[in-house]
Amino acid sequence: MEQENCTLTGIEHFPQIFTYSTTSYELIIVSFAITLYAFLGLAIVCEEYLIFAMIKICHQLDMRIVMADATLLAFGTSLPELCICIICINVAKTNAGYCLMLGSVAFDSFAVVGLCGLIARERLTLDWWTTSRDCGAVCFGVICFVFFTLLGISWFIKSVMLITFYVIFLIYLNCDKFLQEKLRDMNEETTRTGAKCFRTNPSNVPVMREKFAKYVVEEGLEITLHPCRWPTSNAGLKMLWLISWPLQVLFIMTIPDCRRKSLRSCYGLTVLMCIVWVMFLSYIVTWCAAILSHQLRIPLSIVGLTLLAIGAAAPDILSFILMVHHANSARGIYYAWTINNIKMFFYIGIAYAFEITLDLLWPTKFYIIPLSTQLITMTVLLCFCFIIMYILLLCTQFVINRWFGGIFILLYFLYIIICCLIQFEWLKTCNKPFCEPFKV
Repeated sequence: MEQENCTLTGIEHFPQIFTYSTTSYELIIVSFAITLYAFLGLAIVCEEYLIFAMIKICHQLDMRIVMADATLLAFGTSLPELCICIICINVAKTNAGYCLMLGSVAFDSFAVVGLCGLIARERLTLDWWTTSRDCGAVCFGVICFVFFTLLGISWFIKSVMLITFYVIFLIYLNCDKFLQEKLRDMNEETTRTGAKCFRTNPSNVPVMREKFAKYVVEEGLEITLHPCRWPTSNAGLKMLWLISWPLQVLFIMTIPDCRRKSLRSCYGLTVLMCIVWVMFLSYIVTWCAAILSHQLRIPLSIVGLTLLAIGAAAPDILSFILMVHHANSARGIYYAWTINNIKMFFYIGIAYAFEITLDLLWPTKFYIIPLSTQLITMTVLLCFCFIIMYILLLCTQFVINRWFGGIFILLYFLYIIICCLIQFEWLKTCNKPFCEPFKV
């Protein structure tokens, strides 16, 4: 939103503490350090507490792994993105939340996939069906969303449409195994006809296990970080233990650890306390990001596209890398693409539905932020990058090696650079100066 002579940055909607009209390099350093520390706290809450509570719920519901990946496990690892998106849209009153989702989807789809290709012990062979399903779902939803936005349809309808797309995707996932059995030859003696890259290789078809046996919480499950237990592994984990010790003490005092036998039945309370902590830390992250945006005189949307997107995806990164490095499996890549659907559709739909509700309750205080032309362009560009990635995979017969891992990382940086130039309105008229927080 813009005033007559200046552009609002979002800092005016947060407490005016340690906010100066002149540039303060000390404040920039402190805000950046607090942001990184809050991201560390978010990663610990999600990886050490929330994800195991989600695993317990999935096991109780006897969910298939493909559905668990797209629902509860995706929610457990990507909850920071949802909370930061809601705070950016409804508190900071900027489109940084939407930029956060675009940056997070791009980071998971291109940078993480490229990183998996670089660290894999040998080249990864993807299944063309799963790759086409996940990438196609994102592109189809994005194209429909942009089309309805250009038609000027209200945010209420678009919010419902986004959530509906996610529900349809879940219904399709539930039927995916049946469709593969009917449309694909899953036997080892596969007909060797047709385009080579589309031939079915049974060893590469994702295993659709009916039960959640792999994720059953076993007795004596190891706790990675514990404030009363000095790690005996590498020096990096010891340094992480020292840095995160204050956070570990706070979390172990307030969040029931459902990995313990005595607290295994408290997974519902674990989820509730994790949500409380994630909301609090997300508010701190967004507040510090707004301070950085104001001090550095850059749009908050660019901070959301870069720093917030990468930091909020920290719980995801470790999961993807471990899946690929230890099992040398492409399942981490499938998981990265699968959770993009919950981020792009369900999270954005929920964030704007929350804003619509506030606008109806307090119309004089809250207002719905329209999507600018720049954001629509960035969304279309993301879809175009997905098409480029799919063509590259088609050319390599859905095989990712170190060379193509580097190409995917380069594709991510090109997308971010172009989006930053779009936000800065490069080659166009310069942005209006930023408003001072005390003058709003």
